[in-house]
Amino acid sequence: MIGNVFSIPDLLDMVGEDTTRDILSTFSCISDGVQLNEEVENFVRNNAVDFYKRKMSVTYIVNDDNNKLSGIFTLTHKAIDIPAADMSNSQKRKINRFALLDQDSNLFRASAFLIAQFGKNYAVNDGLNIRGTELMESAMSVLHDAQEMVGGGLVYLECEEDNSKAYDFYIKCGFKEFDKRYSESDERYYILMMKVF
Repeated sequence: MIGNVFSIPDLLDMVGEDTTRDILSTFSCISDGVQLNEEVENFVRNNAVDFYKRKMSVTYIVNDDNNKLSGIFTLTHKAIDIPAADMSNSQKRKINRFALLDQDSNLFRASAFLIAQFGKNYAVNDGLNIRGTELMESAMSVLHDAQEMVGGGLVYLECEEDNSKAYDFYIKCGFKEFDKRYSESDERYYILMMKVF
């Protein structure tokens, strides 16, 4: 169940930095003793406030009806290249509303919203745990508000190539694969997935 959605700047204004960091420190991606996503957990606990202060991204927390942190998502804006080679004509027309096609490279160049971090807090076990679809609805609601203020219509995210459960979830939420990226730092491939909204 969704209670309230607060951004890091909201929390900093309401309760100050120390309490904001205390709230974020309760976020955990450990379920049944298994670390599900160390990267997301580390970001929320250690970097979310600093990334906001540096104007790099804004993290939002979603509280349940008992006012416990039940999930997070982090949003930013980024330039992307979208390969046009395998797109249908209808897909190209949709993308063309928000991007420019570079004829030489056959890439659409666009500015898009990025869901940089996304996850449920597995430390909450009060019977009011948020569903992934509810968390995504919260993220898309914030993005719709941003779209009304600044324009745009593309949102994307990255999914670890070997995480079929997350991939299937993002497909269910309306995202489509458009490219892959190799990360040398953690030596793995990420699938880039996009949605027009």
